[in-house]
Amino acid sequence: MTYLVIDTNVCLHFTSIDEYPWNSHFETENDITLVITDPLIEELDKQKYSGKNHLKDRAVKTLKLFENFEDNILKNGCQIKLFNEYIDRNLIETLGLDIYNADDKMIAAILKYRNSSCNENIYFITNDLGPRLKAKKFDIKCIIPNQNFFLNSPVDDIEKSFKLLKLENEKLKNQIPKLSITFKNKQKLNKYEILRFREVKNNFVLSEMTKIKEQYQPFKLKLDIENERELKKLDRISAHINISDAKIRIPLAIENLEFMGFGGIKENDKEKYNSELVTFFHQYEDYISDLYEYSLKKKLTIEVNLVLFNDGNCPAKDIDINLHFPDGFELFDQSNYPKKPSPPFAPDKPRSTLDFSFHTSVAQDFSKSFGEIPQLNSNVSSPSIKKTNSYDVEIHVRELKHNKSEELDKMFLVFENIESLFNFNVKYKILCSNIPDVIVGKLNFILDLNEIRTE
Repeated sequence: MTYLVIDTNVCLHFTSIDEYPWNSHFETENDITLVITDPLIEELDKQKYSGKNHLKDRAVKTLKLFENFEDNILKNGCQIKLFNEYIDRNLIETLGLDIYNADDKMIAAILKYRNSSCNENIYFITNDLGPRLKAKKFDIKCIIPNQNFFLNSPVDDIEKSFKLLKLENEKLKNQIPKLSITFKNKQKLNKYEILRFREVKNNFVLSEMTKIKEQYQPFKLKLDIENERELKKLDRISAHINISDAKIRIPLAIENLEFMGFGGIKENDKEKYNSELVTFFHQYEDYISDLYEYSLKKKLTIEVNLVLFNDGNCPAKDIDINLHFPDGFELFDQSNYPKKPSPPFAPDKPRSTLDFSFHTSVAQDFSKSFGEIPQLNSNVSSPSIKKTNSYDVEIHVRELKHNKSEELDKMFLVFENIESLFNFNVKYKILCSNIPDVIVGKLNFILDLNEIRTE
């Protein structure tokens, strides 16, 4: 006689014990009894109230089988023997097993049955590795059920509903835009190079003023050249002009003609020009001073170029962006960023009627005096900057198609000086009419201060 102690997993996941061919595990043995222990009945009772319908049904069917076929022959020719004796707690602990572990209780039940029946031809039928390893410790022989008789778990109504909901959820996810903000390099981090401006302001102004005064020189007035006039000879305007040296003598002749009043520049025009030139030089010095301050500000400026991306599968509509900048600098949009100062107009130099040279006065470039004219984008609003203890920037984007991007308007960060530079991050929030959740993120600004260099 061979006795097979059945584990719970065999009853729940394999062909019913009255149909399973147990004798296939033995070459000659046909007299087989299935031993049903108290731990097995306890575990099957628990499964009647589990969440999965197919396990409930199998547990109930197996328990009814135990009740109706005790000491009777099953379909497969085996008998059922109930060994539902209580497994004492002291026995389990004496064996060094856990009283709360179902596998340990099953091992204790097998040992108790083996001792009470004095039969060594007992096998433990289980599909789990853990119980088999424990059984080996107590010299209990084990048999792994044939996997050809393993029952696939059917999908019950709850699982079907769950899978359908999961599928619908994935479809909805794919229909939601996927928005993010990055720098132009498509990264969340950007490095900015900051150059030191070493040149002293007074040296810069002096150098530029020297250049402009070389370009615009005042006229010599009558009083200034009176002594020179006494030294000039009247024969410089003689009619006997040698053609071969005309290129040398003609300018001298013209100068004397002008001096004598023939087609020359009037003295009061010269005085007026010289006076206007003095005013111009004062204005130009102010301009150079302002230009130095502007250049210094430019060196301490970070140009912020951000891009909104939609990597989703549908367009995003009615998008509100909030950017939170820390304190420690000034923040400008394109319209408010300081403009480069424009140079003053130089006075018009009076000309002699004998001056036949082409007039090449430099015209002012009016387009530059107005600065860069920003391109208007009707899809993206200009940044609305609100200064508190920090800066909050609001930007609205009407629509952004899927797999597209939109450049946001430039902004400019201006630090007060080199010592005030610091690395920082900008937190952003995106609210979109067809995205249920608020999108949050962070952009990292890294400032790279170069070694001192002369500009």
